Amino acid sequence: MCPLTDYLLGLTEKPKYKMERNVYKVLYSSNLHWNGIPIEEGDLQPIRTMLENILNARAKN
Repeated sequence: MCPLTDYLLGLTEKPKYKMERNVYKVLYSSNLHWNGIPIEEGDLQPIRTMLENILNARAKN
């Protein structure tokens, strides 16, 4: 079994798997999906652009 599965099943108290929390890294990683529906590069680019614009505007304030 994988470490995350062990943790979810209660077989270990400390998961060895560390989930990525940096959204930038997640959105530039491969094999992303939405509940099993693959997310293609063309789908991700507008999402990245939108988040970058929001965060750049926040940084200016």
